[in-house]
Amino acid sequence: MSVISWQTVIERLKKNGWCPVPYKHHPEHIKKAIKSAKFRPAAKQCFLNAQRLVLMQEEVPLTYVEGIVLNPRTNVPFTHAWVKDEEGVCHDVTIGKLYPVLYCQEYSKESVWETVLNTEFAYPINEYDLDTRYKAILLELQKNQF
Repeated sequence: MSVISWQTVIERLKKNGWCPVPYKHHPEHIKKAIKSAKFRPAAKQCFLNAQRLVLMQEEVPLTYVEGIVLNPRTNVPFTHAWVKDEEGVCHDVTIGKLYPVLYCQEYSKESVWETVLNTEFAYPINEYDLDTRYKAILLELQKNQF
């Protein structure tokens, strides 16, 4: 049994993320984009994963999308980010399967770059709009349940 140095462990974590998610089920062009971006999507990092996939590779044209989806098991909405390919097909590289979308907004690569340069990765592009819509959706769901 060989001993692995801490430096090797840290380098692997930087490359793969703290909790990498499986991506073998994705279509070939999405797997190609993930490999080209040289990272592995991490759990609970949807904004980071989608932004990195759009910005850090040039081989597969992708659009960044963020919005609000509904967890079908719990019937609870949450903010989320995913990518859309040239054919208009959405791909969730964090959860794996895109949940039902209640609201979404697409952003150009330039908009994503601008946000990343002004803040950093892992934040929604328009956090205020997303929060406002999230609260409105929660209120609507509460009205329909009671």
